[in-house]
Amino acid sequence: MNGMVVRRSAFTLIELLVVIAIIAILIALLVPAVQKVREASARTQCQNHMKQVGLAIHNFYSAKKHFPAAWTAPGSLPGWGWGAAILPYIEQDNVLRGINTDDNTTFSTTNPSTANAATQTSLAVYRCPSDNNGPPLNPFRLNYATSNYRATNGVNPTYGIVNATGYDYGGCMFQNSKIKFEHITDGSSNTYMVGESKLFVKDPADIFNPENKLACIWAGMTGVRPVNGTNYIFISDVVWYPDPVSAIINGPAIQSFGSYHPSGGAFFLFADGTIRFVKQEASPTIVMWMAGRNDGNIPSPDTFVQ
Repeated sequence: MNGMVVRRSAFTLIELLVVIAIIAILIALLVPAVQKVREASARTQCQNHMKQVGLAIHNFYSAKKHFPAAWTAPGSLPGWGWGAAILPYIEQDNVLRGINTDDNTTFSTTNPSTANAATQTSLAVYRCPSDNNGPPLNPFRLNYATSNYRATNGVNPTYGIVNATGYDYGGCMFQNSKIKFEHITDGSSNTYMVGESKLFVKDPADIFNPENKLACIWAGMTGVRPVNGTNYIFISDVVWYPDPVSAIINGPAIQSFGSYHPSGGAFFLFADGTIRFVKQEASPTIVMWMAGRNDGNIPSPDTFVQ
């Protein structure tokens, strides 16, 4: 070995740059694929959450012989919502022990209501995993725990708030309601009870900022509260009656149905327990028709469901 020169192989600068470029290309190709898989998983999980909610509502029906009310309370007082009413059927006994939905006075001793540890409990079953923009406590709903799933009170053919409390717009849930299957003459497979809604906080100080998306809460309707000197009853805490604007999926209304699923559209829970993804392009008229249980308007699912 004496006198011999041992040469060690090494990357040249050009070779190193080529390897780095190949790795960068592979990462660029993999990231969208990973994101796509992640979103597919989130969409499936959201669908499963709504399926659990549907099963809980049907179990409530089996026990009580009617669907839960959107919320239960006299007049414009705060009251427990349908999301609280089905807690025993979604295995949330620990949360249920912190409240008593049979006694409305325990919801709040004030109007508007005040959240507590139990009603600020974030429940995964009420959240869409794709809604990464929304905090666990809803700043537009007195900091109660956020929910992405809102019930429907039927149809409001005109844009605007009228008869906020105690009025039946033809949906499956409204204040103090006790709707049964026989009341859904349009067919339980043609009538949705719950739809997705998203939370986007553009301006927490101004609830009516058109860029905000308000989502909802699972605990109940929070009662009457003043906003900019006017008293409002926010039934959209738990329920809404689709009108020509809020029936536009992912549309401009602050309480419109919608989601962050990139495929465009939102999941809806129908009265028969099925979960369907309604296209973003669906006509607002059709979305409104589907909210009514007995209006005689029965659109073909092929026109709006993916």
